[in-house]
Amino acid sequence: MLSRLPWLVTGLAAAVAAQTPGSIVEAGDTLISAMMMFLGNEEKMYLLDKAEGNAVQINGHPAWGAVWDINSKTAETMEVLTNTFCSSGMHLPNGSYVTFGGNGAIGPGGNIGSVRNGGGSGAFDAIYQDYDGTKAIRIIAPCKTGDNFNSTACRWYDNPGQLSMQKQRWYSAAEALEDGSVVIIGGFVNGGYVNRNFPNTDPMYEGGAAEPTYEFYPSKGPAQNMTFMTTTSGLNAYAHAYLMPSGKMFVQANLSTILWDYNANVETALPGMPNNVARVYPASGATAMLPLTPANNYTPTIIFCGGSNMPADDYGDYSFPAINTWNYPASNDCQRITPEPTDGSAPKYTQDDNMIQGRTMGQFITLPNGLMLVVNGGANGTAGYATATGQTPTLAQMPYGESLAAGPVGQPAIYDPNAPAGSRWSNAGLSTSSIARLYHSSAMLLPDSSVMIAGSNPNIDVNTTTIYPTTYKAEIFYPPYYVANRPVPTGVPSQLSYGGNPFDVTLPASSYSGSGNAAAANTTVVLTRGGFTTHGMNMGQRMLQLNNTYTVNSNGSITLHVAQVPPNPALLTPGPCLFWVVVAGIPSNGTLVQVGNGQIGTQPTSAASVLPASVQLSSASGTGGGSSTNSGGVSHKAELIGGIAAGVALIAILGALFGVCMARRRRAANGPPAAGGYPMNNLDAGMGKDVGGMGAMRNSDSSAFMPLHDNSSHAWNASMSNIHAPYTDEYQGRQSVASSDIDTGQVGGSLAGLLSGIALKRLGHNVRILERNPSPSLQDQGAGIVAGNETKSFFEKYVKSHQALGVKSHFQNYLNNKGEVIESQSFERMMTSWNLLYNILRANFDGRNSDYCDTPQPSPGEGEAAYDTGHTVTGIHRNGDTVELYYQTPRGEDGKLIADLIIAADGPSSTVRNLLAPKIKRRYVGYVAWRGTVPEDMASPSVKEAFVEKLTYFHSEGIQILAYVIPGQNGAIEPGKRLINWVWYNNYAEDSKEFSEIMTSKENKKHRFSLPMGGMRDEIRSRQRSYARKVLPPQFAELVDKTEHPFIQAITDVAPSQASFYEGKVLLVGDAVCGFRPHIAASTSQAALHAQLLDRMLQGEINLENWERQVMEYASRVSKQGISMGDRSQFGNHPLGEDATEIARA
Repeated sequence: MLSRLPWLVTGLAAAVAAQTPGSIVEAGDTLISAMMMFLGNEEKMYLLDKAEGNAVQINGHPAWGAVWDINSKTAETMEVLTNTFCSSGMHLPNGSYVTFGGNGAIGPGGNIGSVRNGGGSGAFDAIYQDYDGTKAIRIIAPCKTGDNFNSTACRWYDNPGQLSMQKQRWYSAAEALEDGSVVIIGGFVNGGYVNRNFPNTDPMYEGGAAEPTYEFYPSKGPAQNMTFMTTTSGLNAYAHAYLMPSGKMFVQANLSTILWDYNANVETALPGMPNNVARVYPASGATAMLPLTPANNYTPTIIFCGGSNMPADDYGDYSFPAINTWNYPASNDCQRITPEPTDGSAPKYTQDDNMIQGRTMGQFITLPNGLMLVVNGGANGTAGYATATGQTPTLAQMPYGESLAAGPVGQPAIYDPNAPAGSRWSNAGLSTSSIARLYHSSAMLLPDSSVMIAGSNPNIDVNTTTIYPTTYKAEIFYPPYYVANRPVPTGVPSQLSYGGNPFDVTLPASSYSGSGNAAAANTTVVLTRGGFTTHGMNMGQRMLQLNNTYTVNSNGSITLHVAQVPPNPALLTPGPCLFWVVVAGIPSNGTLVQVGNGQIGTQPTSAASVLPASVQLSSASGTGGGSSTNSGGVSHKAELIGGIAAGVALIAILGALFGVCMARRRRAANGPPAAGGYPMNNLDAGMGKDVGGMGAMRNSDSSAFMPLHDNSSHAWNASMSNIHAPYTDEYQGRQSVASSDIDTGQVGGSLAGLLSGIALKRLGHNVRILERNPSPSLQDQGAGIVAGNETKSFFEKYVKSHQALGVKSHFQNYLNNKGEVIESQSFERMMTSWNLLYNILRANFDGRNSDYCDTPQPSPGEGEAAYDTGHTVTGIHRNGDTVELYYQTPRGEDGKLIADLIIAADGPSSTVRNLLAPKIKRRYVGYVAWRGTVPEDMASPSVKEAFVEKLTYFHSEGIQILAYVIPGQNGAIEPGKRLINWVWYNNYAEDSKEFSEIMTSKENKKHRFSLPMGGMRDEIRSRQRSYARKVLPPQFAELVDKTEHPFIQAITDVAPSQASFYEGKVLLVGDAVCGFRPHIAASTSQAALHAQLLDRMLQGEINLENWERQVMEYASRVSKQGISMGDRSQFGNHPLGEDATEIARA
């Protein structure tokens, strides 16, 4: 039965489920948006934002500094005086951290501060109270929980009058040196999108806007020009810099690479970046040094993944990009380079396995087991923000607000640098975050070996309502090893030297299971440094494996004989690291240690440690215990097991009692309720049976989408691949569900209902869907849908099907009224159809046979499913712990369903929502979509050329039309068997004669929201054809003419209000929560997201409040985006249509 345990024992569920391997769990509020982040110690993470209008205040002004407590997952503000926007940063030998540069003082809206410098930049702002940070050097010594954070010792030292750089630097690079000092490279003087004017006539100084020098902290003399900054002019912000064993530095920016002797300022050119893929900001590829190990002789190899191959001119200049970057797909290209090969060969880039998908602003996090995690980023565009581009002149026209990227990539991926080529990437079992992490996101490895993810703010100033808002929520990613038995080492030193005597670390037998010899032979000791993270980079991040041997003891413990750090400080510069012991790929908790003598200066070195030989003992074995995942390293496993056991006992008792109770209630409920038993006039039940309810059409799921120049199906679109999961099960038939076994009642059997129903069924819950349409199979005229990211992830996780999901569209084209292509953009999408999705989902839900797909055999542990058509909901009522749903059958009989949970998936005119929240209504917005399909084999060659595997648009005043190819009958995707789907938006005032005429059917019935296929009157059809020939390009006019049975959808808004009722016993999903305008193409994606969030909630990963917050935040931001896109499409100015408008008036 469907358990109410997420409500009854939420604490227990959260404690267990929060550590699910591969999961991403929300982890509190950071107070400021975490643009920058570094690990201070085992207890504290330090966060920095830019100076902006954060709601949280400190000393009478918005805060832009904070410290986050790792154990409590809570944050406190910290005073920072100067504007830290786009600083660089690095560790120091004593464990302190330093940040360099930033932006001038700014005030509300990102405007220059109220007090100006001589050159016009901001010196101070009276409202935000921030000072000019362009030369600032800020230092902090991290403190712990017991320390006084109000004391001078725990505060940021931020006083440019006393400590500052020689030059103004914004987006500078920083890299630590072998003596513990830091080199600071390049940067902008005052800011911008890329570091150049256009045309680029002064690549060195850009008229005073670029800073082509380098300097040191502490200072080692005047700043010197660096030729590489001129060579890479334009794309050299946050250059990638890595100190090499020789003491030289590997530096990469734009498409160029050098090995740099910074002492002599001599550059040696290395090969350029292959495939024209830029990796530095704003292309922002993921970049890291691979682990340094004895096996690779501590030879550094750098990996670059993702970024952009956008042509150089498209980056524009300081102001903004020349193109609409959000239309440009990010690269998935990966390259490796070993800058100082030990075999004497020349350095060269080597093609590595491509990432699973393209990603800009992705970020590598080196895990203690040597694998490398990539998180965050977008599928399209670049980092940065703007209020215009070279193609979009105003902010109001920008589809993603100020963001220059789109398609957040919420699913992490893991890279194994030692796996054979072709098998290095995987995302199997890794959850997908529902929080967009784009520009100004960050991530950092925590001492318990999980990963903190925070930030995202592609906005000039705080904006919590735009599509990609200022984000304050932190998340924790739990790697696949997270819940395994954890080693608990003892004897970890607090300080390590460069060479010298080895030391011993002991692993008790409880740290592993099985053979002691095997465990010891598969144990490594590693140091990791997470670095200073910002803008998808971790400056200073490294991992170094210490050499070790071992002795296996008779009590099962293992003594590790561990070498000191190799006697070359250039391999791992002095400063703080986390010390880990990793057994068979499972890390201990990390312990903070200090490498070096803690001072800036030449580090003492000794001969490399000499280790004793390993000693094995065949009789020794482990007892299989381990530490908890708390950073303190103390084991709580016995207590956790005891707590779980007690919880299970409680669950068993509650389940038995509840099962008896529910069985009795359901047996009594098998027959119709007694006369007068319907709560039609009860305020608790809401309105009566005649409320709400469209016809059988489900047009709201269709993707009649996107005005001119918008190319992303919705806020999360990134999927271009077939969505299918191979299987070999043979279908053996299903039985109908007996009413006494029903746990969940669902209202609505369209896509949203099926998505949620399948998710519940896969969890083992029984589901009964009540669909008001009397037909045993719904039909939606084959309307097109974009297979977006949420839809893709749902199908991958829950759906079994051989059927290819759709047809790829490779280009986005725009026609003029003559049918000529006036703009073409290369961009892939997966176009599918409502009919295909519906039939695949029905096969997976209740085993319905169709010619669209095979019917899979149920998996063990699945719940039962029933799909009842012709059932109209008439009332809903809470009765204690259950909900009673009243309905009428096709024969007019009254019935009642008693369930633990009711899911309302009955569309934008939701009956359940109307019953429980009758004030929420659909609102017509002034235009309609004429829709239809034409078989591909009936189209002329010019029509095929215009639309086959292309998404093609035409605009004129008050008119938008688009068309693309979708699967045909029975899901056919072969050329000639597909359909060309078209959508034509036209404006009609609600009280106009024209609107009344087109919405009146052949039977003289006035339809409110949709005129179904076959219902259009002949005179309206004739008028439509004639109008099409006058105003549309000939290819579109042919589609309208050849469509046998077009239909009409009135475009409406349904404002989101709430998604749960009766304390979570009734949940709205899909369009019942919020009906989007079809331009945004997000209805199916919203429903898929809701289903996956429902799964997470019922498994205890998130609670009801978190579920509803995520549902409503998505609804709010996507609804606003759809309204913006639709209003701009239908009521804005479109110069491409001027000729067509004149023809129409003639």
